[in-house]
Amino acid sequence: MTTKALIPGNSQRARLTALNAFERFVVAEEMTVKQIQSFIAGDKSGDALCSVLDKFAMHLAFQETSRGSLLSKRSVASYFGNAKNHLLELFPALNSVTDRRLQKIASILDKHCAKRGTEFTHQAPPCTKKDLKALVTVIYKGASTPDDYKDAGLVSLLWYFLGRSFDTASLVKSQVAVYPGKWVCLYDVVN
Repeated sequence: MTTKALIPGNSQRARLTALNAFERFVVAEEMTVKQIQSFIAGDKSGDALCSVLDKFAMHLAFQETSRGSLLSKRSVASYFGNAKNHLLELFPALNSVTDRRLQKIASILDKHCAKRGTEFTHQAPPCTKKDLKALVTVIYKGASTPDDYKDAGLVSLLWYFLGRSFDTASLVKSQVAVYPGKWVCLYDVVN
């Protein structure tokens, strides 16, 4: 009697389904399973295994069913876990090297699947570039102290970091200075 005979039939079918999903992913990447396995076998650091499984996780996160809906969170977790376990059984030396990284990938995948398809109805609408320009203009017009200019600079800097600013799109590190006392100065930002 082998240990495979002790595995329940449902678990065996789930693993087979997951491996079929992995094969479809490999075909979509224009490779074969043998090529992937040789790629992983050639890398003793585990980076290849992590990159393959990370890409597989992204594939699963956006995979649609035959009915046009995204795969359920449980299906994604099952497919990923079974494919990961299968590859780790083929390459047991990589288990200790990649354990934490693969757990992090699985955690991120789980969080993404839990949040997808949700509406952000409890949040205010995003501030547009037009809104930001109006806000900074009002601050500049009513500025009477250095703190007012600091506020305008900080608002612009915040939006620059979020990638939504109108006047700091070309800001470079040499244009920002932080002085003692937590003073922030922006040079040549406003046209």
